[in-house]
Amino acid sequence: MQELDSYIDITPDSLTDLLERAKEQAEKKTTHPAKIVAGGIYSNGKIAKLWSIRQVVDAAPVNTPMSKDKVIYKVLAGDGGYETHMCLRSDFHHWARFEVAKCNQQWLKVEKQQQA
Repeated sequence: MQELDSYIDITPDSLTDLLERAKEQAEKKTTHPAKIVAGGIYSNGKIAKLWSIRQVVDAAPVNTPMSKDKVIYKVLAGDGGYETHMCLRSDFHHWARFEVAKCNQQWLKVEKQQQA
């Protein structure tokens, strides 16, 4: 708080507890895309330096055993810009918070279409 030149009447332990509870609540509300597919573009939903957009360049076939079910992705924006990596699809799914699309030079969350 001294670095921010601010004052809050709370003990360090209470502040730590408050932040942990906020983190737990945020994790309960976290969603992930239904499927991770080749060509899909995803965001981790983070802010500032941790924010990232990745596109799946290639993915293992549907019936691949879990231990070999991998994706190749390229970082399109944010943390790790323009790097290409490979990981398990399950790890990528855990990282991805939602699908995005670029519209007018901005990355926007793809909203699910509601069924009639």
